[in-house]
Amino acid sequence: FNGTETNISSPDGDGPVNHTVSSLTAGTRYTFTLFSVIGNVRNSGEQLTAVTAPLNAEGLTKLREDETSITLQWNKVNNNTSFVLQFYYRDTFISSPDGDGPVNYTVSSLTAGTRYTFILFSVFENVRSSGVSITAVT
Repeated sequence: FNGTETNISSPDGDGPVNHTVSSLTAGTRYTFTLFSVIGNVRNSGEQLTAVTAPLNAEGLTKLREDETSITLQWNKVNNNTSFVLQFYYRDTFISSPDGDGPVNYTVSSLTAGTRYTFILFSVFENVRSSGVSITAVT
C-alpha cells in the first residue's frame, strides 16, 4: 500500500494469516493489495479498501443547561468527519458544519432535574472513534 511492499511469510499449519499494519493516519482511507507468491511468481492480487477510525473531537464542553435542554460545544475534527451523540442508548447523527469554528448542538425535550451522560463519537465513513463523554444536568 502507498508504494510500500511488505513480505509476509506463510505461517505453519492451516488457518488464517493475520498481519497488522501500524503507523497509519487516523480518519484515512487506505487501499491494500495482497499478492500470493509462489517461488518468484506473484498472482494479479486482491484489493481491499479499509479506513482508520478518526480522532476524537476535542474541547467537548457544556455551553448552556436549562430545565429542558442542554447545549454542547466541541471542535471539528476536519471537514470529512461527522459525529454521533449518544445518550440513553440513542444515537443522534450530526453532520460536520461548513466553515471553521466549533460545533454547537442543543439536545432538547429533556426532563428537568435529570443528570445526562453524553458520549460523542467522531465518524469517518461509518467508522467511529473511541468517543469522549461529558455529564450535564437540566
